[in-house]
Amino acid sequence: MEGIKADDGAEDLSGFKSSEVVGSHCFDNILQHIDLEGNPLCKLGCPLSNTITNDEITQIEVFLQKS
Repeated sequence: MEGIKADDGAEDLSGFKSSEVVGSHCFDNILQHIDLEGNPLCKLGCPLSNTITNDEITQIEVFLQKS
């Protein structure tokens, strides 16, 4: 998913400035979200993309890994 906006809270959480994220995709090594085993979710099934595509609530424990 392409980042279109990042507020101060997102900057604090991720460590990235808005200008670094906007226009980038998570799979561009910007915000690697991984599961408990360290598997990259962009490659195995992004929970956010699943929610948007299928209009279903997706709950999963996710961790951010800054590259």
